[in-house]
Order: sequence, then structure tokens, then C-alpha cells
Amino acid sequence: FSGVMLMAGFFAITAAPPFACFVSEFQILAATFDSRHSLAGGLFVSCLLLVFIGMGAQLIHVCFGSPPPEARLTPFKDTLGTSLPIAAFLALVLLLGVYYPPELQAVIEGATKFLLGESK
Repeated sequence: FSGVMLMAGFFAITAAPPFACFVSEFQILAATFDSRHSLAGGLFVSCLLLVFIGMGAQLIHVCFGSPPPEARLTPFKDTLGTSLPIAAFLALVLLLGVYYPPELQAVIEGATKFLLGESK
């Protein structure tokens, strides 16, 4: 079960839809092309692709490669206590990718205004 969560975490970190990071990266990408900064947008996509391929290559080796002989001797096994917290946070990240609570949206908008110097 931990391998499935590792793969889901990989997709969440690399901003695959429907995880929350995808929305922000998509907004950044859309803004670069809307403001006619195509070179910056292209570089952004290239860097995202590079990160995705680099992390994915390592992860595929970890998840689908053959374990070394000494790894089979470990007494560690997945339990509910080790898997449930990871699954809960993955579910939270997935939920935030499809629904932003109004309170969280207000906090994000307030922080954006503050950073842009538009606060009172």
C-alpha cells in the first residue's frame, strides 16, 4: 500500500491534475502566455518536464525495480498506523485540488494583496 501512496505523492508533488499544485502551476503558465511572455512560459514548461522526468525515472526504479536481497530481510511491514496519516494527507491535497474552502480563499487573497502592497 505504501508504494501506491508513494506514486500518488509523486503525482501530487509534480503537480499532476487534480492535485492542488496543478491549479497554481496552470495559473502561472496561463499568466505567462496571457502577458505575451512566451519564452518564460516555454522555459517554465521545460523545467517542469525536466523535473517530472527526473523524479519519475527514480520513482519507477524504486517502485518497480527488484529489491536488493538485504531489503527482503527487514522486519518492517506496512500497518494502519504507518499508512493512515499518509493517506489522510494525500486525501487532503486531493480535496484542495477540487475544492477551495471560502475561508482559505480569503486568506490566500489577503496574502496576495499584502505581498503586492495593496493591503490597508
